Amino acid sequence: MAAFVLVLPGVAQAASGYTSPFSTPDYYVGRTDMGVDVCLTAGDPIRAVGNGVVIGIQKNWYAKQPYIWYELTSGPDAGSYVYVAEQITHLAALGQTLSGGQTIATYASKGSCIETGWATADGTTMATATTGYTEGQVTASGISFAKFLIGLGVQGTFELTAPEAPKAPKAQAAAKKKSWPAKKVLAAFEPTKSAKKPMPAAKPKIAAAPSPSGGSSSVAPPATGGAIASGGAGATGAGGGAPSGGGAL
Repeated sequence: MAAFVLVLPGVAQAASGYTSPFSTPDYYVGRTDMGVDVCLTAGDPIRAVGNGVVIGIQKNWYAKQPYIWYELTSGPDAGSYVYVAEQITHLAALGQTLSGGQTIATYASKGSCIETGWATADGTTMATATTGYTEGQVTASGISFAKFLIGLGVQGTFELTAPEAPKAPKAQAAAKKKSWPAKKVLAAFEPTKSAKKPMPAAKPKIAAAPSPSGGSSSVAPPATGGAIASGGAGATGAGGGAPSGGGAL
């Protein structure tokens, strides 16, 4: 989540060699994105923050609104480039030498407020040239320029922390885990082999009742209500069949 810092009058002092780009107190600091958005009153001057020279002008940068950038030629940030864009008119001339505090543009009567921040020599915003930018994103370059403005005594509520990057979905996070070796993967999904079951103990053989001829024969079912002993085994009930495991012996 982005952090917001409220700067009140008297809290910040102007950095050495530079001055606030706003000469009137009726401005409003908006969001931090590629730079810092600021709304003013129509006709308010927008000033150079230090000595410099106008490097370039784009007439249609955003929504048919212009963009001007200049190089700082003195002070601790000499060699850096500053841009002012969008709701501006009466721009300074290309190649014009500037003094700190000199008007470089006037706030227009309609538009999308202004945006000001760090630029590169060719006019690309520093945010686009370094980290890239998507609409509304709080960038490191925008935060840097917000801190620069605070150092110049600009008052307002500033966003000074970029939001956290979104967390990867669980599926993507799982994919990033170290993959198992193939043998371990196969082993993990093989059914568990159960131990061999011991062979059941052999059932005792039951001697068959002798037949009248003296030979052996299958056990005949007893008469209803009767019982027959088979080699010491328990008796079967009425209508019972052969004992488990029985048959021809």
